[in-house]
Amino acid sequence: MNHNSLAILVPLMLISVGSNAGALLRVCHENQNYPPYLSATLSTDSDSQHKQGLLADLLNASAQQLDIEIEYVSAPWKRCILFMKTGSVDALLSAVHDPSREAWGVYPRQGGQIDHSRRLWTAHYRLYHHQTSPLTWNGERLSHNSLGVDAPPGYKIHKRLKEMGALPELSHLPEHGFRMLQHKRLDGYVLEEETAKQLIKREGMDKIVPAQKVFLEEDIFLPFSHHWFSEHPQLANQLWNILAAQRNAQQNQLSKIYQISAQ
Repeated sequence: MNHNSLAILVPLMLISVGSNAGALLRVCHENQNYPPYLSATLSTDSDSQHKQGLLADLLNASAQQLDIEIEYVSAPWKRCILFMKTGSVDALLSAVHDPSREAWGVYPRQGGQIDHSRRLWTAHYRLYHHQTSPLTWNGERLSHNSLGVDAPPGYKIHKRLKEMGALPELSHLPEHGFRMLQHKRLDGYVLEEETAKQLIKREGMDKIVPAQKVFLEEDIFLPFSHHWFSEHPQLANQLWNILAAQRNAQQNQLSKIYQISAQ
């Protein structure tokens, strides 16, 4: 790891970390671009600072403090989950919590409950549709949905849409899904709002607009595989602690760098 990679990050409160020299953490991430959070290709090189997403910046800075070597693995979302199940990777960057996901991932806990103070970030998912579409979302129910409302496959929001009976026959990744919205071949697509804003701006999809009400607000985490956590429980908790401290110290700066709304 390049120990000069995130030198501009301010020092954090003193945290007892012990000796972790030589510790390796294999981190799987989806092989898609989700700005401003993650890029399809990640590294710990100093040249990549502030260019590959704020979640990668947070993890790289935190791992550097603990002298952990990060090895990134880029793969489709469902393959990352398979790798977590088999122990082929040690952590997933990143995932919201769902009870079903505890079968393959360990999330930070305090007093037996999920510890939201040790989240990576908070994501706000919104419903997007063509500006002439009659589709509506009142915070509980979708109306005027005939062509389907989609979301990234494998995501918790995709599962929720399936339970609502709202999905189209075929699901699509965000860029393809938004093109279908632009051409009125899909009624809606649910995506994290900062990612959606950048996608709309980059592709000039000026006919796509968000619903007024947030569809889902969720904290996102760095879950560890059961195998890695069982071997490194103290180190895992130290990393969660430092990630939280990094987020608190850097969220305003990172929001400015990546041009997003401050949390």
